[in-house]
Amino acid sequence: MRALAWLLFCVGTGLAAAFGAKLRPDEVFTAASFFGASWWPFWAGVVLSTAGGLMLRAQIKAAAAGQGGGPTLTLADVRGRLERLAIDGRALAASIEAGDWDPQALKAGLDDILGTPLLAFTETSGVLAGQAGVAVFAEVMTRFAGAERKLNRAWSALVDEHPDEAAPQVVEAAGLLEDALAAFPQA
Repeated sequence: MRALAWLLFCVGTGLAAAFGAKLRPDEVFTAASFFGASWWPFWAGVVLSTAGGLMLRAQIKAAAAGQGGGPTLTLADVRGRLERLAIDGRALAASIEAGDWDPQALKAGLDDILGTPLLAFTETSGVLAGQAGVAVFAEVMTRFAGAERKLNRAWSALVDEHPDEAAPQVVEAAGLLEDALAAFPQA
């Protein structure tokens, strides 16, 4: 169904663009010319593109509401994914603050966070927006994006062998993950 929606959208856009470019701007806009032979491919493209776009929008809304045929996620599931990230970030920050860390262990910990847990939370952002609203989504994801950026900076600094630059980034990221969790609605 998704492929059909994209096909309609792309074919419609192509038709409308191709035939719309051939229409003369000085053409008289009478009912006969507006719906005449030169206009029908353009209008067909507009209709197909609109139909495909509406189908895609309906599919996206259904997926956000958990009706997409896949596993249904709730806000509690999404919150659980963020909690896991916050716990892992807090553990890395605690080891740094205690002075009990080495660059290789920190990089391994960052690899663990930046892999599946971070991607799993990011992929559920549609559920968050659909079930909690755009305002909550913006509050949570703004803080989450900041944390993700800092975690990536820390990882990059460790790869470039600058562990002293990585440590503060991890501590700040842990705080931002906590802030994102605090902005998340209770499920």
